[in-house]
Amino acid sequence: MQPAIALTVGNYDPGGVATVAFDRAAESLTLVGRSRALRNASFGAYDPRRGLWCFVDESDDGALVMARPHGRCGWRRIAAAGTGGAAPCFVAFDPRGEIVAAANYASGSVALFKVAGEGGYLASPPSTYAGAGGGPDRTRQDGPHAHCVRFHAGRLYHTDLGTDEVVVHDYDGVSGALSGARPAFAADPGQGPRHIVFHPSLPVAWLLTELDCCICTLEVRADGSLGLLARNPTVRRPENGDLGGHIALDRAGRRLYVTTRGDDSMTTFAVDGQGSLELMGTAPVGCASPRHFMLMEDERRMLVACEQGGALVALEVLADGQAGPETARVSIPGAAFVALRRVRRRSPRPGGTCMPPR
Repeated sequence: MQPAIALTVGNYDPGGVATVAFDRAAESLTLVGRSRALRNASFGAYDPRRGLWCFVDESDDGALVMARPHGRCGWRRIAAAGTGGAAPCFVAFDPRGEIVAAANYASGSVALFKVAGEGGYLASPPSTYAGAGGGPDRTRQDGPHAHCVRFHAGRLYHTDLGTDEVVVHDYDGVSGALSGARPAFAADPGQGPRHIVFHPSLPVAWLLTELDCCICTLEVRADGSLGLLARNPTVRRPENGDLGGHIALDRAGRRLYVTTRGDDSMTTFAVDGQGSLELMGTAPVGCASPRHFMLMEDERRMLVACEQGGALVALEVLADGQAGPETARVSIPGAAFVALRRVRRRSPRPGGTCMPPR
């Protein structure tokens, strides 16, 4: 019998980061416990070389926290450093694991840290870039709002929901210093770029815009700029209040998935050999505000973190790759991020306590 798969669910709830067991045989999700060692952990990224996680602390005084799983559901904090901005909501490692970047949503800035040695300490202060400007939506675009950071082809890209643009940066892979920031792509006014993903082999990227629920297919040019190839709505008729959620590719780069909050759906697109999209279908998630999701292709499942619905939901992945019906769920207040709870086996040390579910 296959053992249950351990998952980490970050959230805004003061109860702390949750550990959930996914049992494929029983088709169940079970809350194992919570840890208070990490707070406001709305997003995280894994460094496989060091066996460390880097989580955001999405607070007014934003920070990154390097941590390692401890025990069944605890965490041991390794290092922490301020991001020089407010409400960091996204974090990413460069391909070598030597640099980590964060997007400060509320202050509209980007922070880049050198990760020091095998211990995973963050060289502080970070190198930073501060955005400027705004957009036509006075509620959501009152200033710059950095939302996503991605390393690609030796450059760093970040999306700005507030200024309707994607910015590309040069950076020093040794020191972690940012330089040469320039516009890579200008979205239409009021679109609100949220998340971006790059194809693993084609010179193509897809940008999810939050405010109009659209996917922009982009050509990735040699100079780092991005050119618009096509637009696809994430839902057939976006309603007022619908918002883009998260976007991800399967391993082969042949299926693109995107969530829409408000509509609370998961849309599947087929990706052809040139990177063009064809709509396959849209399935209800059945839970409010699907903010983030992860694919489990070997298990033919995807796990969806629903922030307002306060749950982690498992959806079937059908034979053609489309998102299918719900198969399991578990209550997690404020669920914002889900990932495998990767654990590198080490000698035990004192660490974050695990609170069993009540």
